Amino acid sequence: MLAISYILLKKSPTSPSLRRFAWGVSGGSITGLQNFLKDGLIILKAVKAEDDDMQSFPWYFPLMVFLGCATAFGGLFCLTACMKRYDATFSSATFVGSFVISTS
Repeated sequence: MLAISYILLKKSPTSPSLRRFAWGVSGGSITGLQNFLKDGLIILKAVKAEDDDMQSFPWYFPLMVFLGCATAFGGLFCLTACMKRYDATFSSATFVGSFVISTS
């Protein structure tokens, strides 16, 4: 979805309907990658069940937390940029549609 959005934004700057579609879809696709957040919480639960002192986090736990925050805020940044440029109803509909597709 992100590749399609990139192509639409770069290759067809004259079509405003494709541009606003690409803005909404790119925000939803980025936000739909919330697997980092889920995986970080699973790691936290596994370490908590295994150790009582909570000192043995794996090296990739901070990476999962950072990527979870980055995808959430990055997608919302694209959504707000789209809503500033185009109609909010259309922007939110494309955002939610691509969010559902990329999450499932």
